[in-house]
Amino acid sequence: MLSAKNRKLLVFIVIGIASIFSFFIPQGELQKAKVIRVIDGDTVELSNHKHVRYIGMNTPEMNFKSSTPECYAKEATDFNKKLVLGKSVYLGKDISYEDKYHRLLRYVYVKKNDGSKLLVNEELVKQGYATMYIYPPDVRLALKFLFAHVDALRQGKGLWGACQ
Repeated sequence: MLSAKNRKLLVFIVIGIASIFSFFIPQGELQKAKVIRVIDGDTVELSNHKHVRYIGMNTPEMNFKSSTPECYAKEATDFNKKLVLGKSVYLGKDISYEDKYHRLLRYVYVKKNDGSKLLVNEELVKQGYATMYIYPPDVRLALKFLFAHVDALRQGKGLWGACQ
């Protein structure tokens, strides 16, 4: 039986290998959509009323039912609003189509002023509003999220400095 430390190492190795190989699987065309509502730091509603859950990361929960948000949940939601609310976004799929709550699972991109695309999922992790959250089989960009996570943690950005 593997120790907890060895299990974690094995998981990181498997995710690393899977994400390397997933670069060779074509992502397909990005789908354009408009964000009409930001539900929280990692979920939005589109103009077609579908909900999108960002892949590869997780933000603190707003806990709408108990009205007691987790540390840094409001900040993550506000930053997500700043990035995408009312804007056209580009949605990229990995392996899974949707989660058990019927939310689309997507990488979300927004155009920057220079015309390039910003990966919103990664930006939330990079700025410390989210943590890396890898849930196989959707591991195409796992290494990006891992590097952003470690960098934000090392610098004490966002929730890493506020919620310890």
